[in-house]
Amino acid sequence: MGLEARKGKLRSRMDIIASILSCAVEGPSSKTRIMYKASLSFRQLQRYLPLLLARKLIEKVNATGRYTLTKDGRNFLDAYKRLTEFVETDLQKDGRTSKPVKKKVKY
Repeated sequence: MGLEARKGKLRSRMDIIASILSCAVEGPSSKTRIMYKASLSFRQLQRYLPLLLARKLIEKVNATGRYTLTKDGRNFLDAYKRLTEFVETDLQKDGRTSKPVKKKVKY
């Protein structure tokens, strides 16, 4: 699934953080751009931005008010990608997928 928004599924905090960070990889991003690209509500964005700033995963560019990815943010995002690829590969090896399997119900 990667970093795209998973429609119809709840995302974990890690998924949301990775989505926000991936928006900032492309260069300085406004709150609006992050909100739309990461599929977040304004309330969610307001909850996560202070956390990411405090952890120094993103930084605010004072002149523009946009947000950029820090070196620590890039390291976090790289580790997240490696971990999700590892888990997906492991599930595929076992013949399982991360998608729920719908069972047919007989009446």
